[in-house]
Order: sequence, then C-alpha cells, then structure tokens
Amino acid sequence: RSAALRLSAILFGLVVVLSFLPAVWGQFGLAYLLPILLMDVLIVVFTARLLQSRTPEQGRRAMRVLYIGASLGLLAFLIAALIV
Repeated sequence: RSAALRLSAILFGLVVVLSFLPAVWGQFGLAYLLPILLMDVLIVVFTARLLQSRTPEQGRRAMRVLYIGASLGLLAFLIAALIV
C-alpha cells in the first residue's frame, strides 16, 4: 500500500511539473495557466491528504478530488486550444 501511494505521489508531482510546460513554451497563455494553477493546487493538497489517509474512505475522498483536478486540467487544455 505505501509503495503504491508513494508511486502515485511521484506521478502526481510529475503531472504538476509537466502541466506548466505548454505555458513555458508559449503555446498557451492565461486562459490555460489559471485553471492549471487551480488544478495543481488541488493535486498537491489532495496528494498530501492521500498520503496521510488512514482509512480506505479517506483515500477514496482524496482520489475523487484528484480526479476533479485532472478534469480541470483537461478542460483548461481544451479551452486554451480553442482560444489559440
């Protein structure tokens, strides 16, 4: 269980780092960056909660919010692609 949680945390951290690349490369502007910042905050906070979860229910709650964060990231990408 702890190895899987650590791997998840590493992968979510990678998502946060990689999510800024389109803005850094100049592909997308503020319409992309604002929702991505919100997504990244959600991912960081709820990854920490996932790592600290003591029960399966706490872990499931954290994962639900992480899925919402991922959906925000996808939405940000789609909106930015439509605007550009």
